Amino acid sequence: MHNKRVISRRDLIALLTMSHSSLSCHHVEDFKNMADEMHNLVEYDYGLFAHIDHPPSLSNPNLNPPEILNISYPKELVDCYVSERLYTHDDAISDVVSTQKPICWRSLNSSGDIQLNGSRQINTEAAKLTANFDVNAGWMHAVADRQIDLFFMVGSKISYSDRVSEILEYITPFFSNVYRKINGQELKPKVLTKREVEVLNWIKDGKGSWEISIILNCSKRTIDFHSENIIKKLNAKSRAQAVAIGLQNGCIHF
Repeated sequence: MHNKRVISRRDLIALLTMSHSSLSCHHVEDFKNMADEMHNLVEYDYGLFAHIDHPPSLSNPNLNPPEILNISYPKELVDCYVSERLYTHDDAISDVVSTQKPICWRSLNSSGDIQLNGSRQINTEAAKLTANFDVNAGWMHAVADRQIDLFFMVGSKISYSDRVSEILEYITPFFSNVYRKINGQELKPKVLTKREVEVLNWIKDGKGSWEISIILNCSKRTIDFHSENIIKKLNAKSRAQAVAIGLQNGCIHF
């Protein structure tokens, strides 16, 4: 069986539009404008992007503070979180970095108890802090390689659905790539073969391995093999990140 996408064609068009606009993002304000476009897809109140450079371990006491690009979070909350170094023992962040899958969270009380993905319950000092600012629910996603990029969005009316998870999984690598481009941290990718370019173009259009195998008249296993090579060559960690890097570096085009 193959995984069925839950985002609509309208969602996909909006995501492709955002990913296309990311190619012309060269400044912080461009980044924030791109984040504002997320409101067309997901209803949220506050957004934030954080970058951690070459972390040996998130729990390392010598870990440098994250670089924060505050889109709309309460400044006092962000300042407290960073000054108290809560990022070094935030289990929610550890989870999203280790799984590299979007995580939704909801505060259960003012004592720091939160629920992750509707099931696992943990207690964190970070949750106590956010509860003081009425920041009680949201999503986060990470791109983690030799660096860690985190995208957060929170809000009282935010949806906990597979659709939002898939949207975040698609677009977060583009935010990561834009941030690294702005800060001169892009890695030069290896050249893709003609077949790899073809596969990556179909991935860009939202096709899964099974669908691409039908289109190209080959096995799903062959498409998975090409996809793995593409990810390695582009120094990516996921198909979505490979698309973001491929577009940015001209390997593929709209």
